[in-house]
Amino acid sequence: VLVEVGQSATLAFPGAPELAEGPRFEATVVAVDAASDPTTRRGTVELELAGDAWADLFGDAADSASRRFLPAGLFTRATIELARLEDAVWIDRKSFVWRDGQPLAFVLASGTSEPRRAERRVLRFARELGEGFLVDEGLTPGDRLLVHPLDRLADGVEVRVLESGGSR
Repeated sequence: VLVEVGQSATLAFPGAPELAEGPRFEATVVAVDAASDPTTRRGTVELELAGDAWADLFGDAADSASRRFLPAGLFTRATIELARLEDAVWIDRKSFVWRDGQPLAFVLASGTSEPRRAERRVLRFARELGEGFLVDEGLTPGDRLLVHPLDRLADGVEVRVLESGGSR
């Protein structure tokens, strides 16, 4: 997901004690660097405050010439929402396997009948996040993920569930 001109942003000003816990200000992305550093993923994004936010921040002292840049020492934290994933689930890298070029997870099949069985799920990742991935297709909140032994799990195989923190 990329940052693009026209996206909305929210600004906070932690460098100004009177604004640190105060209001947030709406802004719009007006320019984005053509490239970012491939290692750190850092690049420059230019934002424009919406409406009368500049006057709300600086009052009458905000003349037209100074409206382009923040005063020295006043830093801001910008939040740009790239995409909202309603039912995304995070999965650790160790909790799924790759088979035939597809990422697969196994969950406890729905239903309460014995014997309990594994159900194979093909995953689609929204993005990498930390030591895992956000899954936007294939898992839903409430699924009971089977993680051991991944190399022996298959669709429909009988499983024995050991509750975490309990006796084995």
